Amino acid sequence: MNIRIRILAALLAGGLASAAHAEGFVFSQPGTPLLQLDLGGVGAVTLGSSGVTSLGAGPFSIANAGAGVVIGETGAATLGGNGTWQAISPWADTPAGAAAGAFVSGLSFDDNAVTFSLNPGKSSAFVGLRFMVDTSASPFGDLRLSVFDTTGALIAASSLLSPTSGGGSNESAFIGYASDSSAIGSFSVTGAYHVYGDITYAQPVPEPAEWAFMMAGLSAAAAFARRRRAAKAA
Repeated sequence: MNIRIRILAALLAGGLASAAHAEGFVFSQPGTPLLQLDLGGVGAVTLGSSGVTSLGAGPFSIANAGAGVVIGETGAATLGGNGTWQAISPWADTPAGAAAGAFVSGLSFDDNAVTFSLNPGKSSAFVGLRFMVDTSASPFGDLRLSVFDTTGALIAASSLLSPTSGGGSNESAFIGYASDSSAIGSFSVTGAYHVYGDITYAQPVPEPAEWAFMMAGLSAAAAFARRRRAAKAA
């Protein structure tokens, strides 16, 4: 098997493995290996009409339809009775685990609608994030996760979530969405007075419409390799 065939086969196997999730929203961190969006190179910037309008991070292009949110890996927020959010600090329920990263704060604006779009031609089987809301606001802060396919059509949208905690540091909640057909092309986070981070996602793969093309390429490459071996044998 030549290197091109091996690469295509690995991509195909990765896509099939990524699709092995149950379809729908989940509210606990999956045990399967996931990637984490790294916003370390972004710093702390205001994303939206009052600042930078869009930016790239990892495989995502990130945009905000509202006035602005603070995005980066540094920051902290006081959340009333829900305690505090501290970026680059351990989560309350996993003190020995990975530190909180990919900090996005929407606390100062109730019109934020941040969209994370995968690069063209790519889709994913899973996206998720950890979040907290501000309970000093009236009404409480809330957050909604919406996921879309590669054409921009809505796949599903969660209800508005306003979890409360014991008032400590980084006592976050989790929400994610799994697609058993690896159909997620983008997702958006909307709501009021919330913070979120540790954005996780399954390895992007060629979108489902390209699988047939890839299979045809695998078949053609294998046939070519067989002809070359037969010619050498002759």
